[in-house]
Amino acid sequence: MMSNFKIVHEIDGRLRVRFGQYAFTSGQATILKSDFLNLEYVRYVEAHYKNGSLLLVFDENYKNEVFDYLNNYDLSALQNREIPENCSLLEDMLLSSFYQMLLVKELLFIKHYLILKQDFLHLEIDVLMYLF
Repeated sequence: MMSNFKIVHEIDGRLRVRFGQYAFTSGQATILKSDFLNLEYVRYVEAHYKNGSLLLVFDENYKNEVFDYLNNYDLSALQNREIPENCSLLEDMLLSSFYQMLLVKELLFIKHYLILKQDFLHLEIDVLMYLF
């Protein structure tokens, strides 16, 4: 059975879809997250059962594979599945690595900003020395 969802927001490597309010339960949201996190090109997943939304952060080179998996995902099959024991551990590990990646990117941005600021200050000093 093909999934019935609506794309709410899409940018490179990030996608939010809605299956519909209460399309899955809280427990089924955990299974849904686990299924998508098991895909090697998916980096982060949020599933919200109250509004039936799914947020995916993935390698943008695999956009077609994400849509294929999403289109073929059978939400109705979630009713017959049990929540895996290691699901929350895997989710915590991936969430932690995702935030570590964001922190590294932020630190690199700050480093480059400070280097530019330092270069600008040297330029100002050179200009002032030239004027006097």
